[in-house]
Amino acid sequence: MRYVVSGLVGFVVTLVISLPVQHLMQIKEARASSLGSSKVKSRAGSRAVTELLVDVPPLAGGIDPKEPRIKFMPQYPTEAAEQQLEGFVVLSFQVGSDGSVQNLKVVESVPPMVFDKAAKRAVSRWSFRPLPAGKDAASADNEQKLRLNFSLKKALASEDSSNPSL
Repeated sequence: MRYVVSGLVGFVVTLVISLPVQHLMQIKEARASSLGSSKVKSRAGSRAVTELLVDVPPLAGGIDPKEPRIKFMPQYPTEAAEQQLEGFVVLSFQVGSDGSVQNLKVVESVPPMVFDKAAKRAVSRWSFRPLPAGKDAASADNEQKLRLNFSLKKALASEDSSNPSL
């Protein structure tokens, strides 16, 4: 009985401490994400009110068909990690009518041939939404480019979302 009570007390203490911290982190994230957005200031009575503009995607409907449903990130090659190598791989591929990755090619890699195999192995397992009926899988608008960064600081490969041209 003593263990149950101490477990419950520990749980309550954890909640009391973590919820305000979590709320503060959400506020900081909202402020950070709105730095790129404009801020609107207005006067409400005698105090200034600042509105944060935050983009919120809809719950249903506007799903990006170019975003994979299932995504596997590459494993950092052990030989590259042992040699302290970092780099990136740019891949080009098309999404098949069934949502599978097809015609996967390495466009660029730095350093050459170090991360290519890991990147191709991971992206070939990705799964996208099936193409709508009548849409050709080999069409030019179906071509996608992706840059995967391999960084030892993060200890894993990451997708580069800062470069929208890829």
